[in-house]
Amino acid sequence: MLCMRRCTHSDSGYGRLSHRWFYGYNGCVSFIQTAGILKDSHIGAFAVIMLAAYGLLFMGAFSQIMNDKAFIVFCAGFFISRCLSGIAVVSFKSAKSDGLLFMFADTAHRTIVRAALYIQLALCIAVLLIVSLPYAVAMIIAAAFCFWYYYVKTKKELGGITGDTAGYFVCICECAMAVALGGVSFII
Repeated sequence: MLCMRRCTHSDSGYGRLSHRWFYGYNGCVSFIQTAGILKDSHIGAFAVIMLAAYGLLFMGAFSQIMNDKAFIVFCAGFFISRCLSGIAVVSFKSAKSDGLLFMFADTAHRTIVRAALYIQLALCIAVLLIVSLPYAVAMIIAAAFCFWYYYVKTKKELGGITGDTAGYFVCICECAMAVALGGVSFII
């Protein structure tokens, strides 16, 4: 019954992808319906609510970062999230055989791109560990958790990644790293 109600709610247009993914929605919508929701360029009511919640959460976490070292680590988080997104593009399976993400992933020299991104990520993490160990560790754990969540969720829901989910990952990863840094700043 609960599953039926959620599906009906999702089909009405109010349960856009961001709403379902944020709450870990698990059922009733097929891959074809999910892909159709991704193609819809209109924003739903829950997407607006989640956007406001995201902004509040991000700004609240950012307001807790008052240390110079924490701010340096925070700024590197944008680089780390994009490195992880690039690694996902060349490593994870694409959900569709068309679209920009598939085109970039298909024409990329996967081994070279993956190696370059891993080197850049390792250098950034090494510098961050030198700058501040507790802040860097908190951010690395948050980024690793988001990367794992992204892989599991896209594989389960879509069978692979799309360009929309890659953008979703970057946003969620940056927010999670900000929350982790804000929490450590609050504690320290």
